Parts: sequence; C-alpha cells; structure tokens
Amino acid sequence: MRAKTHFFYDPQYSDITGTRPYIVGLPRSTCNSVNAKAYIQFDISSLPDTVERVYLGVTHYPHPQTYCYSNCCADFYFYPVLEPWNEISTPSSPPLEGPSVYGPINISFPNNFGNKEYDITEIYRQWKSGLVPNNGLVIYSPDGTCNNAAVGFIVGSSDNPDEAMRPYLKIIDITSPEPTPSPSPTPEITPTPIPSPTGTPTAITLAYFRAKAGKGGHVTLTWETATEVDNAGFNLYRSKRRNGHYTQVNNAIIPAQSDAVSGASYRYIDTPGKGTFYYKLGDVDYYGKITMHGPEKVRVGLDNTATKRRKRK
Repeated sequence: MRAKTHFFYDPQYSDITGTRPYIVGLPRSTCNSVNAKAYIQFDISSLPDTVERVYLGVTHYPHPQTYCYSNCCADFYFYPVLEPWNEISTPSSPPLEGPSVYGPINISFPNNFGNKEYDITEIYRQWKSGLVPNNGLVIYSPDGTCNNAAVGFIVGSSDNPDEAMRPYLKIIDITSPEPTPSPSPTPEITPTPIPSPTGTPTAITLAYFRAKAGKGGHVTLTWETATEVDNAGFNLYRSKRRNGHYTQVNNAIIPAQSDAVSGASYRYIDTPGKGTFYYKLGDVDYYGKITMHGPEKVRVGLDNTATKRRKRK
C-alpha cells in the first residue's frame, strides 16, 4: 500500500514538494525558518474496521557522529491532520492539526534507529469510525530553540527509489497472534502513548441546530452555541435514513469561532439533490473526540424547494 507523503518548511520554501525520497520533521526554531513538518497519509478505505493493533512503519535516516550545533535532543509527536492536503503542491500555510495522539519519541544526537514501528491503533480506529477525518498524520517536535544541524524525524518517503525505505502500515487482525518484538538498537526510542483525558469532558453548549430546504436544491444548515470549551471546530454529516450511514458533507473542518464564555453562530449550505435527508452536527474537541447532535430532517422537493403537503381541491 502506497502512502502519500510530504514535508512542509515555510512559505518561502515553495520548491519543497512531495517528490523527495525523504520527509523531515524538526524541532521548532526561533533563529530561522527551518521548521519542517513531516506528513504521512494512507488510504485505509479497504482495510478492516476491527483490528487488534495497527503500526506505522518507517525507516529513519541516521544522524551519525559528525556534528550537531543546537537542538541536539528533542521529543517528537504525531498529530492528526484535520484538513485535506496535496502531496505535490506546497500550501501557503500548513493544514489544521489536532492534539498529539502519540509521543514523546525522544531523538538525540548521534542516532541510527533504522526501521521502527509505532503503534497508531487508536487514531486508526477513529479514522475508520469517522470520528476523525483521515487526513493522515503530521510529525514534528513542538519545542526547540535554534535549528542548526539539529536532530530530526527524518524517514524515507513514498517516493524513495528503495521500496524498503518507504512507510507502511502493519495490521494485526483480532485472530492473528501478536508478533514477537525484535531487539531494538541502541540508543532505544521509548515512545509513550498520550493518555486519554480524565475528569469532566470538554464540550460545547448547543443552543440549536437546524436544517432548512430552500430554492435551487439548497439546504441551509444553521447552528448556534452558548459556550465552547476546547472546541476545534465542527463537521456536518448527511444520510438518506435516520439510522443509516452518515457521510461527512464538508471537505475541511469548520473552525470554532467561540470560547468558554461566549457562543457563536454558524451557517453552511449543502446541495444534496432531491429527496428526504437527515443531517447531524459533530463538534470536534482538541483531543479528537467528536460529539454528535441531531439528526435534523429536511425534504427537498421536485422543484428543489421544501416539499409541502398540498390540500385537495
């Protein structure tokens, strides 16, 4: 299975595309614009929904005992990408990210990790269930001072001429035995999965959510919040049956406009065609959890307006 890979430096580095044989994630730099982020995405539509474990496999480029001037030790994390991105073109700014789902992975100078497999089971399950849109992962270190021959999460890309260097997914089925771990080289990478948040869950207070059919086959979706706590944004979902399969309507997450003190109003226009439709609203918090609201039922008639029961003459 081929991955989609890319790495993003800074808008001034417009020549950086997804065709390099490697991708780079670096610490944050305060002295220059070298703030690379590594992107990886797989098409998992044909992969099983129920799994025992899922591993992201990558092959690290070595950082031998030559030199490293600053940012020579850093913790790296995996973050879910919440918006679509293009493998070839470099955007003016990186796509929106969610909170980290894996880490820290400590990388220090010198190192030679070779092939490593990282457990991404939980985010895989959220992708398959639709709780989080599958736009892949972005990898980098959120900390740092100045990148000068710094350490990095530098691995082979999907365009590497050596197939053994390309990223892959390893799926462990429920019925398959867990593989025996191989001895790890020194120094050892000891990643720690991010614990789930405890205590009172974060949420929004929804004042209302409405769906209204109009002219031209449009459906106007409006909602208002009273408060929003740690809310990253919203997704909208549509189905032809109340208890049927819901498909996400918006291509990218609708960013939050509010906070824990005041609410905000939102509006989105969909063009589903003729028929009866059900809509749900999902609010996405910074932990990647989606809380669903609805459904709201709407009918779009033959004349592309809301259907109404006509009286007999």
